[in-house]
Amino acid sequence: IAMTPVCEGSDQLLTATSTTAGVTYNWSGPTPLVVNNNEATIKAATIASNGSYSVSATLNTCTSKSATVNVAINPMPVVPTIAMTPVCEGSDQLLTATSTTAGVTYNWSGPTPLVVNNDKATIKAATAASNGSYSVSATLNTCTSQSAAVDVAINPMPVVPTIAMTPVCEGSDQLLTATSTTAGVTYNWSGPTPL
Repeated sequence: IAMTPVCEGSDQLLTATSTTAGVTYNWSGPTPLVVNNNEATIKAATIASNGSYSVSATLNTCTSKSATVNVAINPMPVVPTIAMTPVCEGSDQLLTATSTTAGVTYNWSGPTPLVVNNDKATIKAATAASNGSYSVSATLNTCTSQSAAVDVAINPMPVVPTIAMTPVCEGSDQLLTATSTTAGVTYNWSGPTPL
């Protein structure tokens, strides 16, 4: 019996071969098979399909001993999750993938180049142009999960404010007024004397 292991959810094909011409094949196994003489298919195979499958050959009422094969369906990795903490424009944006399936490798994609270290992907010196949907899938034994996605929105860097003042005489209050073209900012003051 020949077979190539498949991923969970795919059809597992088993193929029998005999050097005796004209035989018919008799299949059996722990889960139902769709049989086409020398070929038997486990439809939409799952881990529950694993086990020993056998086939014998019959010719003129004579039946051979059975050949067996152990089917082991490759499990499909669990869809990963993505964690991130939004950063300000010009900083590196780190994306971290996690899967409950051990030993997976991760496959990243997104609208801008990523520096990838398996479960971690970094957008270097991120800008507003880095915004968009980034996705990751998990692969184990040639089986690749569906993708998880996260929307990256880099926080814009406020424009440097300007300061206006009118000089005053000693003993008077000196007022400093900051203005920024970026709406909604809060201002952080510092200087040699309390403000």
